[in-house]
Amino acid sequence: MTKPNSAVSHVSWKSSKKRVVSVNSKGVLSPKKTGKAIVTGRAAGGKKAKCTVTVKYANVKSISISPVSAYLDVGDNCKLKIELKPFGANPKVKYYSDNESVAIVNSKGNVTAIAPGTAVITAEAHNGKKARCEIIVDGAGEEEVPTSVPTPAEATPVPTPDSMP
Repeated sequence: MTKPNSAVSHVSWKSSKKRVVSVNSKGVLSPKKTGKAIVTGRAAGGKKAKCTVTVKYANVKSISISPVSAYLDVGDNCKLKIELKPFGANPKVKYYSDNESVAIVNSKGNVTAIAPGTAVITAEAHNGKKARCEIIVDGAGEEEVPTSVPTPAEATPVPTPDSMP
């Protein structure tokens, strides 16, 4: 079987922004990061065609967080890890605490225990999908302060050289 005279035997491909999308010798596109690029196909005879390609993140279908709960002492820290599905989902996640007097969280998921109690840390994807971690803070890391000071009568006598036999 032979190709018709009008069939193109060779096409070269090029992307205007290889960081956004690359194209192989067969014209197969591979997304690299979000953005726009122009993909051009050029036939051996000099004719060419262009196509604008827009690469977007996939919508988050699910978000999970690890750990789902943590016990911390006042002043302790822990790092929350998230997993987004599907692969290639938008990685932008916001973190917040429902009780910042007990535990705070920064934009990278690092939690700091502030005071005894319970707080729920939420990780929220750009499309509203959420995962939660319960933080229970114990006061064990706090320095204990005595509630009463013994009076001289209650104090244990310290032996002196004169009182020793």
